[in-house]
Formats: sequence, structure tokens, C-alpha cells
Amino acid sequence: MVGNAVSTAFGGLLALAIAGIKSSNHYSPWRWIFIIEGCMTIGITVLAYPFLCDWPTTAKWLTSTEKDILAAKIRGQGMIGRMDTLNKKALIRIFLDWKMYVVVAIFAPTIINQFKAGQSPRHVQALVIPIFAAASVACLTTAFASDKLKHRSAFALLGYVMSAVGAGILMNQSHVSIHVKYGALFFMGCGAYICLPMLWTMLVNNVSGSYKTGIAIGIEVGIGNFGGIASALPIHIAIVGGGIGGCILGVALSKLPHITFTIYEARSAFGEIGAGLGFGANSHNAMSLISPAIWEGYKSRASFNGWPEKENVWFDFSVGEKGENEGKRIIEVIMPGAMTQSTAHRAHFLEELLKLLPERCSEFNKKLVDVDQSGERAICKFADGAEAEADAVVGCDGIKSACRTLVFEKELASPVFTQKVAYRGLVPMKIAEEAIGKEKANNRQMYLGHRGHVLTFPVAKGALMNVVAFHSSQSDTGWGEAVTKIMELTQAPDVWAIFDHPPVPTFHKERLCLLGDAAHATSPHFGQGAGMAIEDAYVLSNLLGACTSALDITKAFDAYDSVRIPRALKVTELSREQGKRLDMEGTTEGDDLEKIAEDLNTTVRWIWNEDLEAHLALAMKNFKDSKV
Repeated sequence: MVGNAVSTAFGGLLALAIAGIKSSNHYSPWRWIFIIEGCMTIGITVLAYPFLCDWPTTAKWLTSTEKDILAAKIRGQGMIGRMDTLNKKALIRIFLDWKMYVVVAIFAPTIINQFKAGQSPRHVQALVIPIFAAASVACLTTAFASDKLKHRSAFALLGYVMSAVGAGILMNQSHVSIHVKYGALFFMGCGAYICLPMLWTMLVNNVSGSYKTGIAIGIEVGIGNFGGIASALPIHIAIVGGGIGGCILGVALSKLPHITFTIYEARSAFGEIGAGLGFGANSHNAMSLISPAIWEGYKSRASFNGWPEKENVWFDFSVGEKGENEGKRIIEVIMPGAMTQSTAHRAHFLEELLKLLPERCSEFNKKLVDVDQSGERAICKFADGAEAEADAVVGCDGIKSACRTLVFEKELASPVFTQKVAYRGLVPMKIAEEAIGKEKANNRQMYLGHRGHVLTFPVAKGALMNVVAFHSSQSDTGWGEAVTKIMELTQAPDVWAIFDHPPVPTFHKERLCLLGDAAHATSPHFGQGAGMAIEDAYVLSNLLGACTSALDITKAFDAYDSVRIPRALKVTELSREQGKRLDMEGTTEGDDLEKIAEDLNTTVRWIWNEDLEAHLALAMKNFKDSKV
């Protein structure tokens, strides 16, 4: 048992190293595990064969006296019987003995039960070592104590109680911390390795004959461990696109020890197009739920309103065009409680995400052209002629997604122009403060006008002011003094046409699923594009984590659709209407400042207030119901 515990502790690390093999024949990692370990087993068997013997009398390394002593001991213990002749009748009697299968039934669940630690696979394998080291110590200690005290049943009962305590904690794991879960594994490991020798002893003591005993132990260990092998077969996910959505999904999946993934990026390196991005309370919550490390990394690079007394202000809305209302405040939208709004440079956030990804999880210059789903596994085909197998493919490749064209016909696959254009630029904060004042430069502002609006907010930890100016195509707005100064400071701005996606009935086709802008590109008027991708990753990663085999994946994608389609499509619709509202073109408000203020203060709260844990719980319920 001690040898079993030690081999279990370090065998996973060996398997992980083998799984990293990439060969020219494109064999899956699990094949290499069987090939290498199988060859080693055969080789050791061949080398050991000359030294194996059936009885003491045939052992070449024993002296005549030692052979006589062992033979007498075997006869004295009654080990010679009718099961010492192995023939057809003997085999039938062996395999019809119910006692072997009862012990297997008790043994197997202790191996099958798996704990999905919230770490990367490599870290998970390392965390296993102290558990089985403790199990080895517990096994040796109880063996010594039970032999010394001539008492076994109490120690067996102790092992069962420890296993039950650990299992009880893990069954309630959604309500306990990761440290308590990890401690529960020590209870289960130590308890199991105290109990298992008792089970083996019970089996040996209840079957007779050396052949029957040997076959029984082989069945017990072999079949018992097979459940663990079957439950541990990994699910491999191909993530197409190495932007924020793809990397966040990668970080989320890296917590799941039974899931592996590869990120395929079309460019030569990870990178983000664009400058600033914004996140609301719902996005902050999604980051924390996926991994506190994401939230902490993001906070280290994010900018909030510069003044502490303004930290709970979403935007300060005012009239920015010339006329009698120029400079008039429309509304200052206050976020309740601990809700905050933040902004960051896209590249800076991506840098923090890359720190959390496992090593060697990405391949570059891989432009996807097709996904073949005709076989047991999906095959990604790339422009350079390379191919890659996966159990499922998740397209995170943005608004011009190649994956989306494989899910929908052209009418639904193509983004739609919203008749809005944006000019984006960055201004050094000191220069911005001199032009429009410290309060407006350091805190989020939005200036509204007919057929256009301008927003500003701090980025780069307050070192820069990001400027985004929107206007309806083929129109011009007569801006007032503040906006005119801002635009004069914005040298050579980037110009972006604003697109979004039409509504669709699903975000997947068989084993190809879409996430973020590839699924539901939205206009930026609520700052929810990246936020919706993070919510997607939170839900999808948990659903994939609940899959016990590749056969569950399409059910997981259906459950993902069931909650993400209604929310994401509604955000897209509301954002398009928000763009009209900010340009005083709203269908109900027009340029009525009181109605604009009322809608600005209410619509966004539906987005912020989403209970993401309840959102996920509904998706998980739908997934479990589909498996019944």
C-alpha cells in the first residue's frame, strides 16, 4: 500500500510530462502515455521473467534449507488446495466467487472519487504529493499500531470515518474555502489507505488457493483502478483566438485538472487591438468568480475615478454642444454600495492574463480556415496546412470571427454597421488637466449632443486620459468649448466604424462554440463587450468542468446557450438603443433632457445587478437535467 501511494503521488507528474509530447504523427498525448508505459511494462516483464517462480522449490536463488522451510510453512497454513491447479474448471470457480466482486465494489469508489482543485494541472499534480505522502505515513502508523495492539476493527473504522468526513466536506464544497477542500482530501486519502489493507486482507482470508488468491487480488486492483483511469481521461479544448476572451477562458480552464487546452492565435504573438476598455460591477464580479488572481492582476493595472469622492460615479453626463444648455449637467449616475466602474488599457490587462496561463499552452501564426466535425473529434484546419485535434472548439476570435462563419450562414455571420463612427485617442493627463480642469480630466465624463457624444476617462493608472468621440455617419455636431478643446488635444485619432451582430438562435454548432465578440459583438455604449466575454468564460468553463467525458460537451454548450443567449442579446439591443439616446436620437427621449436622465439612471442597472452565481446555477441545472 505504501508503494501504491508513492507511485500514485509521482505517477501523475510522469503522465503530465508524457502528455506534453508533440510528435510529427499527431498522436494524442493519452496514446503516448499508453505506448511509453506499455513498452516499459513489457520490457521490465521480459527482464524479470527468468527470476520469477511458481513455488519455493523452483526458486534458483534460495538455498535447500530455505526451500524446505517455506514449503513447510505453506503446507502448515493450508495454502495448498484444489485451487492450486489452474484449468478451465478452476477458472470458472474463481470468476463465479462473489466475494471478489464485493471487495472490488468497495474498493473502486475510493479511486473513482476525484477532487477538482482550483489550480493549473501541473500545480494540481504537485498538490497530490503531500496527500499521498500523508496517506503512506497513516498506512504505516496504523499497521504498526494494529499489530502492536492486536486489534484491527477499530483502525478500520477510523479509516472509514476519516473518508466519510472528507467526502462529506467535498459534497458540500460550494460552501467551503479551497483550503478546507484541500484538507478534506487529506482525510479521504489517509482514511482510504487505512481501510484498503483491511479490504485486501479480508479478500485473501476468504479465498483459498494461490492461483485464486492471485487472480482475486489482480481483479480487485485492476478493475478498482480502471474507474480512476476512465474518470481521469482528459477533455481537450481548442481555443481559437488569443485576445482577452480566449485568454480568460484559458485561465478559467487551467483550474480544471481533467481539461487541457491550446490557444491558437492567428498573429505572431498575443496582442489586443484598441486602447482603453471599461468594466462595470458585473464584469468585476465575473473576474473574481473565475479567479481572484484575475481581479487582483486587473486592479493593479486599472484606473478608477481619480478622486475618492467620485469613485462610485459611473459617468457625469452633461450637454457638450453649443447652445443655451451647453455645459448643463444632465445627471451624475451613482453606483450603489461597493459597485465600481473601472478602465484599463487593453494591452495591460492582457499582460496580466498571460501571467496566469500555463506554459506552452499556445501556438501562433495559426489562422483557422475550417473545423471538420465528421469524426469522433473535431479537427481544426489552419491556413499553413497544419491540423489539430480537439474534443471541442471555442471560437474567441472577435467580431470578424472565422469560427462564426462555420456556425452561421453569411447573413447571420456578418456584423452589421450601426451607423455610428468612433474616434479614439489618448491625451497625457497633465495636458488634459490644463485644458479642461482637474475634476473633469480625472473622472469619467460624457458630453452629449445631437447626432454625437464624447466620453473621457482616465487610463494607465491616471497617467493618460482616454478620449472616444462618437457621431452618426454623414453628420456633424456643433460642439461647445470643452469638447472642442478635448478634440484639439487628440492628435491623429484612430477611426472605428461601430458594428454589432444580429440576433441568433444559438452560439454553437455541434462541438464548435462561440464566446465574446465572436458570439455577440455589441456596440460599446455600455462598455460591456469585454465584460460579456468574461461572463461567457465564467459560465462556459464551469459547464465544461462538469463534463465527465467528451460526450457531455454538446449538452454543456446547450446549457450555455440557455442562459447566455437571452442576456447577451439583450445587452446588444440595449447598447444599440443607448447609442441613439446619447446622440439625442432615442425613440422615446429625443432631446428631452429629463427623459434622457431617467433612462440613463435605470437601464444600466439591469446589467450591473445580474446575480452571476444564480445565472450559472441555472445553466448547471439545465445541463444536469439534459443528462437525465
